[in-house]
Amino acid sequence: MSKKKITLLILSFMFAIIFMLIPNKASAATPLTPSLYFGIQEYRNGTTPDNMGYAINNPDANGSTTASIRGTKIWQIVKYNSSSDTNYVTGNYYCIRSGVG
Repeated sequence: MSKKKITLLILSFMFAIIFMLIPNKASAATPLTPSLYFGIQEYRNGTTPDNMGYAINNPDANGSTTASIRGTKIWQIVKYNSSSDTNYVTGNYYCIRSGVG
C-alpha cells in the first residue's frame, strides 16, 4: 500500500471513532401533544357462528350446536379524546386475543 492510502485509512478510522464517541440525544421521552387515549370495544362476541370472531376448522361440523360452539371474541381498538370520555373514534385496528388485556 502506498503511504497516501495508509494515511487516508488511519484518518478515516480516527473520524469514525470520534463520531462514535459523540453522545446522542434521544427525544423518546417527549410526551405526545395532544395526549392519546386508547381503549377496546367488543367487535365480535364469538357466541354464534355468524358472529364468531374466528374458530379452528368448521364450527358447525361433528354435530355441534349453537350452545356448544365456543368461538373467540375480536376486540376493536378505539381512540378516546380524554381519559374520562365515553365517545370514541374507530379505526382499522383489531385484537384477536381471546381475553381482554
